[in-house]
Amino acid sequence: MRAGAHLTVKSASIDAIYRAYAREISRAIFKHFGAGPPEPDDVMHAAFARYAQLADPGAVKNPRAFLHTTARNIVLDHKRAGARMNAFVDTVLQEAGESLGGFSPEDVLIHKEQFAIMVSVLKRLPKKQRVVLTMNRLHHKSYAQIARETGWSTSDIGRQLQAGLKAIDDAIRRANGYNRRRARDDG
Repeated sequence: MRAGAHLTVKSASIDAIYRAYAREISRAIFKHFGAGPPEPDDVMHAAFARYAQLADPGAVKNPRAFLHTTARNIVLDHKRAGARMNAFVDTVLQEAGESLGGFSPEDVLIHKEQFAIMVSVLKRLPKKQRVVLTMNRLHHKSYAQIARETGWSTSDIGRQLQAGLKAIDDAIRRANGYNRRRARDDG
């Protein structure tokens, strides 16, 4: 589609809007944020999924601008979530007293407990969340690769991944709160 030309939902179907803007959005994400993560194509698919899920996509006067803004926000949300996760990991490591010199027996015990919590939560997650977490985090597959292999939409894959990570994060936080209270009560 040439620069400056805009489609509206009234003049085109979602499929036509996808054909008109998908490549442009993916390229813009790559240009501004790099190859990922998240991968530009995954972001583009997630933006279109959000657009398609609107109660009235026809109410969007400029689908192109909506899609670009949504894609940008998806990347920024991903980066913020990554920063929160990194801060959490740093806090856990700092609380464990880890140093470059090695792990104390207490550090090993703490990490072993956290690993056991993660495994326990992973076993209890719905199958779809387990599959997505395993494919994405252990096998380093993108949303698009998972979608090709499973037939699930990229937006559903994103939701399942976030729900699974949140369940693990919540369980570790609850355990850390319990362990801190127990240490305070014992000390």
